[in-house]
Amino acid sequence: WVDRKPIYRKVIPFSGHTQTINHEISDINNVIKITGWFTDLSKDYTIPHVSVSTNYVLEAFVNGSGIQINAGSSWSGKELSGYIILEYTKTTDSPQP
Repeated sequence: WVDRKPIYRKVIPFSGHTQTINHEISDINNVIKITGWFTDLSKDYTIPHVSVSTNYVLEAFVNGSGIQINAGSSWSGKELSGYIILEYTKTTDSPQP
């Protein structure tokens, strides 16, 4: 990474709509990337997902000790499940030579 710290990756399962999920990582320094995959049981989608209709958006971001997932109103009534992939550096690591 640009500060020469190692990058870690954690895959976190989720189900449901707008929510905050505890990522259980106590020493995040920088979030490098947050991506993922989810399904509504009929199609597969990547995260972030943005459709022509903003009501079909699904986004995820780190909010303190959790990952905030926001789903647009058109997802209500659909069963959503998937995985968030979080790449990050740790405050406890020193830059590598």
